Formats: sequence, structure tokens, C-alpha cells
Amino acid sequence: MKPSSGDTYIRWGRTTCPDEIDTELLYAGFAAGAHYTNKGGSSDFICLPSDPNWSSNYDDRVASVSYLYGTEYDVGDQHHFSRQNAEVLHDRDAPCAVCRLLERSTKLLFPAKLGCPPKWTEEYRGFLMSAHNNHGRAEAVCVDQAPEVISGSQTNQNGALFYFIEGICGSLPCPPYVNGREITCTVCSI
Repeated sequence: MKPSSGDTYIRWGRTTCPDEIDTELLYAGFAAGAHYTNKGGSSDFICLPSDPNWSSNYDDRVASVSYLYGTEYDVGDQHHFSRQNAEVLHDRDAPCAVCRLLERSTKLLFPAKLGCPPKWTEEYRGFLMSAHNNHGRAEAVCVDQAPEVISGSQTNQNGALFYFIEGICGSLPCPPYVNGREITCTVCSI
């Protein structure tokens, strides 16, 4: 018997949930966040649906607001990702998928791991990404190892930006970490 509800997670960089495990796609959409130069606004990345609903009480004269921008991959010519779904990632907008676990109730992002503990199920793996270290703070998210792009999104608007997260030796012990190495990640459930 399947439970009536399970945990949810966002699969960053993809428009689908994993096919081979018991997940349900709640919606696919667009990765969004605060502009990288803004001091305020959301510090989290948000997965906006591709089919938004709007309030009938809209007022375009509101002066004090916070803005959301699409999120681009800002990866230059780095080739860490699989080219399975997109040959070029740099300056392209990132999609996302909100997935619900049908038979598992807990999920966790495992940083610096390419697999799950025993008895856990791998949802997806990839690289930790966030805002640039010279921009405002943002959450670290696990972007799928075979990311997709939003069609027609090569205009380089530089709104919110995904950058690789690298380990830096010092207070982070090296070994086992390697200075300047991109940090991997796996999202697992049980």
C-alpha cells in the first residue's frame, strides 16, 4: 500500500523526475532567484511553474517590491556536466522539476558524495552550485549531472546565476578535500 504523501524535492537542471523510481512530477518550470547584484530579495533559488496563475488584484503601481529573475548557468567552458541533454550550458537558463516521493518519506542532499548510503534510493546526482563568492549569499543546490536548458534562452540576461562550488583548503581539511575541486552531490531518499 502506497502512503498518501511523501517528501518533495526539486530536481535542479531538469524538467522531469527520475523515471526508474517511484516519483510523481508535481510541475516543471524555471529556476529563479534574486539578481546577482541586488543586496535584498530572496536568498533561495525558487522553482517557478511554467504555467503561473495570477491574482485578479494586480496593481502595477506598487513601488516597494522584490524581484525574481531567471537563473542562468554561468559555467564558462567547463566540461564537468554530461552533454547528453545540452551541448552548451553557459549563459543558458536552467529549468527545474518539483518531484514527490510516492513510497519514501525522507530525502536528503548528500554533498561531496556520488551515491547513497545503504538502503537509500538515489534520486539524482550532480554538482553543488550557488551564487558566485563575490555576489550575495544564496543556497547551495544540487544541479543534475546531465542538465537541460530552456529552449531559446541564450540571451545572457545575468539575473540569478548558478556557479560551481569548490572546496578551499585551510579550515576545510585537505586531504580528503582537494583545493579548487568542484563539489559533487547526490539527492537520496528513504
